[in-house]
Amino acid sequence: MDSLLLKAATTGDAIMHKLAMHDPGVLLGTTPQGNTCLHTACIHGHDRSCKDALALNKSLLTTVNLQGETPLLTAVIRADIF
Repeated sequence: MDSLLLKAATTGDAIMHKLAMHDPGVLLGTTPQGNTCLHTACIHGHDRSCKDALALNKSLLTTVNLQGETPLLTAVIRADIF
């Protein structure tokens, strides 16, 4: 995954849109764990970044990481609701 995109997804920085406008494929990059920018934004609880990522590329919603988790499952697991 692009380092600027990872930082944006981790911190909630709004640069994600600018990166995607320059290179739409950047959103499909993954971390070594297979997490996309949407997984990462979910892990860190950045609702706005999640919405932005989905608006730019809806296929991110069904992408699974190396643990077989979709971003939605990742969000639920990390939400500490249990």
